[in-house]
Amino acid sequence: MNHFGKPWVIILAGGSGERLRSVTTSASGRSVPKQFCRLNGRDSMLGITLARTRSLTAAHHILVMVLEEHRPWWERELTGIPPDSILVQARNRGTGLALLSALLHVRDRDPDACVIVLPSDHVVDNETILNNAIVEAVDAVKRSARHVVLIGAPSTVPDPSLGWIIPGRVTAGRTRAVAGFVEKPSLAAAAECVRRGALRNTLMLAAGTQALLRTYAQAMPEWVAATKVDDDAVHGRMRGPLDIHTDMPAMDLGRDILQRTARRLRVLPLPECGWADIGTLDRLEAWWAGHPAALDLVRRSGILPDGPQTPAADGRWPAMARNAEELVSAIETGGL
Repeated sequence: MNHFGKPWVIILAGGSGERLRSVTTSASGRSVPKQFCRLNGRDSMLGITLARTRSLTAAHHILVMVLEEHRPWWERELTGIPPDSILVQARNRGTGLALLSALLHVRDRDPDACVIVLPSDHVVDNETILNNAIVEAVDAVKRSARHVVLIGAPSTVPDPSLGWIIPGRVTAGRTRAVAGFVEKPSLAAAAECVRRGALRNTLMLAAGTQALLRTYAQAMPEWVAATKVDDDAVHGRMRGPLDIHTDMPAMDLGRDILQRTARRLRVLPLPECGWADIGTLDRLEAWWAGHPAALDLVRRSGILPDGPQTPAADGRWPAMARNAEELVSAIETGGL
């Protein structure tokens, strides 16, 4: 049994939200990244994630990865986070590089820490069930610090825009070995994943800092040759966490790291809790259709983070793009 202290939580909030741009663009033409929008009509996606995080660890153990260009939105969202816990990227270089930067930051503060990784575009109906699953993943890491424990969500829909985790044998408790990891497959391959009982990659995971750094080292041997990451991960001699962005290629966590290191991974199936990743227009439509109360709030208040929004005299939303209004109206009338 490993005796980690209080876990660190890394929130990935640096995405550009390109796939939802059509509904997150104001009437003036300004696009707002989805993590700062109120897609449930009440709280921003980042605000929801922060609330989830505060139930898992102390405020000084929360790190938030953001982009400099998003400063107008995240500054007001992150007033309760210590300034040195807000890690600002100069530009978006992918989830893999963002997480690596945060890992090195944790390593410098707490070399033997356990980390929890949370994206900022998830909604869930039952936060208690999700919270319990995250804690269970942390407990699994405490039992075996060598492994990275992913949280996977069951699905019967072969979505090719997701990553898929093919579970293997049961290891301990409810965790299972990972027999394969397929990032954004073809539709036929996604259907085969579903047939094999694969789980959707939620990008939520728990791991010891050292184990996750070694996973990066295994996935990117060419980078190891250039930077000696494996030795430095142990002895703490790597460059500062944000310096790596200046000379490294973009890196996707699912494609470039997890897919290449499936044998090092474990997966914990997420019990039914109404979890959804609403990072695409289709998934947002489906979520709104299944949550009429949230849809009603959206219809009355809008989704952009510029304060309460109400229709003008002509019935249009001044702070929301016309196609977003049409999308909501179509859902309300069953016209999808």
